[in-house]
Amino acid sequence: MKEIWIELSSDTSASEKLSIMKLAKDNCDYLLQNNQIERLLGKDEIILLESIDKNKIRSLKREGKKSAIKFAIAGKEDENKAAKAAELMVDYILLTCLDWCVIPLENLIAKSRNKSKLIAEVSSFKDAKLVLEALELGTDGVLLKTSSSQELEETI
Repeated sequence: MKEIWIELSSDTSASEKLSIMKLAKDNCDYLLQNNQIERLLGKDEIILLESIDKNKIRSLKREGKKSAIKFAIAGKEDENKAAKAAELMVDYILLTCLDWCVIPLENLIAKSRNKSKLIAEVSSFKDAKLVLEALELGTDGVLLKTSSSQELEETI
């Protein structure tokens, strides 16, 4: 099952934030805000790492906690860092593609399968559909960054 993560855009109005959170509470897996990950459905704790730290990843695994790391993919070097995180079995790799291109995403899907879950940042239903279908397998989920409850509803 594909996961839906949500991050509210900084320009979200108070009323729209309330509408988004009502929808998210029953339909989204996680909320990302202020560099913290909050589980919306269930009780899993995920620690957002600032960098690839093999010892920290191992320590969290021993404690039964999940880890995530966020990468901005601007080129091959960034793609290789994300692949390294998958090799170290980080539970979630959150991807932001700066110069959006399906090829790096497809490469990472192939390299991370059965190691880490890939969550691609998107800003629309159209982008969500694209990343969820990349390489026929798609990413494991999307991180929808939005200020629109309508966009969230369409993505759900």
